[in-house]
Amino acid sequence: MPEGNFLINVGGCLVLLGAAVAAVILVGVFARRHRRAELAKAKQAFEESLAQLRKDPKNADLKREAQSLGEMYSKLSIDRDGRPSFDEEALKKAIRAVCPQDFYSSPAEESLEEKLEQLARYRQKGLISEEEYRQKRSELVAETPAKPDPWGEKIKHG
Repeated sequence: MPEGNFLINVGGCLVLLGAAVAAVILVGVFARRHRRAELAKAKQAFEESLAQLRKDPKNADLKREAQSLGEMYSKLSIDRDGRPSFDEEALKKAIRAVCPQDFYSSPAEESLEEKLEQLARYRQKGLISEEEYRQKRSELVAETPAKPDPWGEKIKHG
């Protein structure tokens, strides 16, 4: 009799193990579907914001919204290799196609933005400390004079 109980116990464990494996697989499938749906929503929201921006390319608020939605789409589009299918360069290109640069910034402002982004990447990678980041950022901002935007307001770098 004990041998029969042993087989029943082993069989029960195998059934439970099979159910657990099936549950894990189902969770993975549903998570992947959810991720795809989120990616599709983010892409649609970004494309809609670009369409609105096309109608009013001088609207800085619409440009910021499109930029933000594009960044969200970029983060969600990261593949298994850790690279986004819609990267920062594609985002800039899409927005530039809708909005000529002279509406928003001069090349000097772009270079400041690029320097600040590079500095932030160095900090994120641990190449510089938080203190070094703050000091260098302050220097970069201080050496770049604020320029009036196309609507006559001062641009604040802080």
